[in-house]
Amino acid sequence: MRAAVICLALCAAGAGPVQAEGAPDTARPAVDRCLRHLRACQLSDGAFAQVSPQGRPGAPVWIVPYFSHLAALALLAHVEAGGPADDRARAGRWLDWCAAHQNAAGYWNDFEGTLGAYRDSGRVDAWDSAAALFLLAADRFRQAGGALAAAHLESARRAVACLAGVTDPADGLTWAKPDHRVKYLMDNIEVRAGLLAAGRLFAAAGREAGARDARERAERLGRALAAFWRPARQRYSWALLSGGTHAEERGKPYPDGLAQLYGLAFIEPHAACWEAVCRDFTPETGPTVSFGAEWWLMAAARRGDEPKCLWRTRAAEAAAAFTERTYLHRHALSVLALLQGASWLAPQAAPTGQP
Repeated sequence: MRAAVICLALCAAGAGPVQAEGAPDTARPAVDRCLRHLRACQLSDGAFAQVSPQGRPGAPVWIVPYFSHLAALALLAHVEAGGPADDRARAGRWLDWCAAHQNAAGYWNDFEGTLGAYRDSGRVDAWDSAAALFLLAADRFRQAGGALAAAHLESARRAVACLAGVTDPADGLTWAKPDHRVKYLMDNIEVRAGLLAAGRLFAAAGREAGARDARERAERLGRALAAFWRPARQRYSWALLSGGTHAEERGKPYPDGLAQLYGLAFIEPHAACWEAVCRDFTPETGPTVSFGAEWWLMAAARRGDEPKCLWRTRAAEAAAAFTERTYLHRHALSVLALLQGASWLAPQAAPTGQP
């Protein structure tokens, strides 16, 4: 409670530089530290490794494009907050890598090996989410002043085609993969944001037919997200199975807990749902977890000044404890949460016919 009161006082006084959702001075060292790590994880060809190989040719390398998109988005968030243009250039090199390594179906597999020789693993958890975050990263690169090349726009077209290929025509929601017909709440939130981003970047490129198609898909999917809310339980379902049935609740941080934070941050911040999450779960710690304080901050940003300030403090403290072995995504998500709260993935549509 004392931390919350202090944080509220700082917010009320306007202490510290405010960027996007607001990053007070107390969070700045954590943001800078995470950004340094992200830069260190970028390879010479533009890819981002999950941990930095530190220039050693024989060091193991694991590239997960879904997480790498988050790294690019974090660097671009920094540019939007007044950071150096070099961070935009780094995001551009990542988009170049994506254009060179996208497969024919429009998504990206993981890559594994060593710094000196890595290759396509042939494996990916989901088609929809990686394709969606590429679209978001490409549009944020454009918004930050970057020039999208023809290869980037072609990758965007293929990514949208990929999403269309895993879309259920009955409701507009996406399955994770053609052979894994489960509709995940988290993936579909990302797909909506990605399609809205595609609408903006295609409009900016003068491709109005593609822009209109992406916007219409996003609007339909956005309406269908209501199916994930379970009013009797005051919770979000983490997935919809065949026939529209809800996936069984497991009571675990992932996927149940994280799905609640996604819904709270990016759909509707229901008070009862937030109270249940705070009662039933606590943030995970560790280098590889997917349920850290950074996600709690994004959800808290929709719940008012007191929880937002409290969780910003906690997220900054958590990020300060990261090491060089902490996975890329935790650094990236911490930057996004501390600089932009929930707004980095919030719906953002462009007016028809405008970029």
